[in-house]
Amino acid sequence: MVDVVKTGVVALTLMLACFQAHANTAVGISTIGDSEETQELERTWLKGALMLPKELSDQLGIPAGEITRIDKVVDRLPTLKFSKPMPLALMVHGCFGIGQEQIEQAKMLTARGYVAFMPSYYGRLKAIQLCGGNAAGEIQFHRVTPQRVQLRLDEVDYALGKARALPFVRPDRTLVSGHSMGGITIGNMKRTDVTGYVITGWGCNPALSRRPAKEVPLLAMRFRNDPWLNDNFQCDAGLFTGRDKENTTSLVFDGQRTHEVIHDPRAVSAFLEFVGRVVGIPDPTASR
Repeated sequence: MVDVVKTGVVALTLMLACFQAHANTAVGISTIGDSEETQELERTWLKGALMLPKELSDQLGIPAGEITRIDKVVDRLPTLKFSKPMPLALMVHGCFGIGQEQIEQAKMLTARGYVAFMPSYYGRLKAIQLCGGNAAGEIQFHRVTPQRVQLRLDEVDYALGKARALPFVRPDRTLVSGHSMGGITIGNMKRTDVTGYVITGWGCNPALSRRPAKEVPLLAMRFRNDPWLNDNFQCDAGLFTGRDKENTTSLVFDGQRTHEVIHDPRAVSAFLEFVGRVVGIPDPTASR
């Protein structure tokens, strides 16, 4: 009798599991892909990079102002000693991965008491090239789809959770900065638990950039003559509509034909002023 009951329970359990799997499939929920996607997100974190202020980087043997891949030091991060929690800067890269725009911003901020993390979309095993080009050799965003934007948003959410869980991070002081395709990502963020957003090298095509949450202060900077932004009639349209003016700063620079922004002294000045005013700078005496 006991065996019959056990058999019945097992059969019922299997039947319910099959029913739930069928129901999940019917509403578009993957029962296998969730685990796989979590692993992919973990790779975007571990294969990303970090830059830390001297107080922390010295303990890891990393020269100040240098980046290190997160997976090389991840086990040691929770053991680092610190005087007080530090604000967080999360840098979201563009089409071709972590580059100079993220590194230069991180240098400025870690010199002033921030911790900086840079997740890597290309840490994914199944990463697809984010952007494309045309016969003239011009870089274009035609491969940027809503599905790929969502992958980047998930990447940011995951990295924020990982970084904020570290004991030396102050979770209530967070800057999220995105360049190019990273800027498109910021343009679609709706999180209001971020202290400030920065977008560089973007501001075009409302179909790709909805609007960051209007409650969160936003700084957007680009050059008017940007070889990647070839939709001049739509630049900035939609990205800032409906936002509070006192929370929104849009700067369009003349003088160069470039997609990068943070190398320009005007951009550096605006960036540091925004960060200091909105998020705060623990060490305002730093010269860089």
